[in-house]
Amino acid sequence: MTYTNHIFAQLICDFIKAIIGKRTTVISSGNSSAFVISACDNDSTLFEKIILISPEKLSKGQLIPGKRARTYKAILSMSVLGNLLYNIATFRWNIKYNVRSDFYRKDRFTKDMLDKCYEAAHRGLSPKSLYSSIVCFYTKKNIKFELSQIDNSIVIFEGRYNKDASIIIKEYMRVNPAIESVIIDDSNKYPHIENDRDFLNSLSIYL
Repeated sequence: MTYTNHIFAQLICDFIKAIIGKRTTVISSGNSSAFVISACDNDSTLFEKIILISPEKLSKGQLIPGKRARTYKAILSMSVLGNLLYNIATFRWNIKYNVRSDFYRKDRFTKDMLDKCYEAAHRGLSPKSLYSSIVCFYTKKNIKFELSQIDNSIVIFEGRYNKDASIIIKEYMRVNPAIESVIIDDSNKYPHIENDRDFLNSLSIYL
């Protein structure tokens, strides 16, 4: 199975309609921010406010699956070799290295967090399908037009030590000048985890 931006955007809209049943504020982080923007563009009446935590650069949404990405996805789909490559990618040490590197204070990444990340990478019927869709750019989408059309309140939270924070905020505000931004101290790409107290205090202003 191939996961795309459209699938996740539709899932978000369906969940709000069927489960929540009213306008809601959605908080997303990282790559999933693009899914929420697309979902809001599909039906803005479902959304109250949108909170984006360390969203990826808008320019990355322009990446599309090329020949190399399609080949790699085909390899990952193989039962033996694909499973081997996936298990290597989601090996505990690799997860620890990749996630911990985005923390400002490395000691904030605990063993419990590592266990949860590892468990999440191996749950479900086919986590390998999601992984291959992400790393091969099938979940990417250029959301600049959708972002420019949204009238809902959008707030971006960034960690002070995220070297791309100012670039990302400027990119988003250039497309939609109404977007607000908040910088959280003592954090990198996970301000809601690294400095949860300051994050929650700042978040409460917008909820």
